Amino acid sequence: MSRRPMAAVGPRLVLGLGVAGLALVGSTLAACAKTTGTGGLGAVPAVTAPVGTASSPSAPATGAPSDTPTSTPTTTPVSATPCTVKQVKVSVVDPDDGAAGTIVQRFVLTNASTQKCWMNKTPFVAPYGPLKQGSTTVEATLEVPVGPIPSNFGQLGAAGGKQTLSPGGKAVFFLKWSQVPTGNETSCPQADGFDFRPPNDPSTDNQALVPYAFTPCDLQVSQVLPSSVGP
Repeated sequence: MSRRPMAAVGPRLVLGLGVAGLALVGSTLAACAKTTGTGGLGAVPAVTAPVGTASSPSAPATGAPSDTPTSTPTTTPVSATPCTVKQVKVSVVDPDDGAAGTIVQRFVLTNASTQKCWMNKTPFVAPYGPLKQGSTTVEATLEVPVGPIPSNFGQLGAAGGKQTLSPGGKAVFFLKWSQVPTGNETSCPQADGFDFRPPNDPSTDNQALVPYAFTPCDLQVSQVLPSSVGP
């Protein structure tokens, strides 16, 4: 009896096992595909957009102009204070006016300072002139009665109200006097001017000397009035 060669059996057995193994692996892969994802592609991981892409708004550029309006600094206005002697200049612009021994003179008050100030009511006025004291003659306050202009004396007797003057601003007041002696007097005193102080000056110790020659037997003073008021 003859023997078959063993080499012919070996290759067939190995090939058969190889095909079966491949079929088994394929079945296993198919089963895994059905259980781990749709379409056999497996689970799809979530996609996260990288920082700085169009899906993320960019921060505003540093130094860009703001839409918020900036506030404008304000300054507190300086309120007016009562006019003092040092702030007010007294001048005569118009000639005096009068008849039958009664004279009226208009005086202009100018704020000569750099600050706003105000005046109200009647200024202080006292005539001064030559007065004998013993053997000498001196300039001194004259003994002349001084009072307000009566309220029934037209607009010169009216209340002036508070007159606020900016630097360079003007107001007026009036003097009214009689040149007719009364009683035992034979003549009226000769005045070389008068002491003046604004009506609301907080210091009553100061006054200005206003040169003005007149002869008052008695003297009346108006309130401080608007500059538009005439004689």
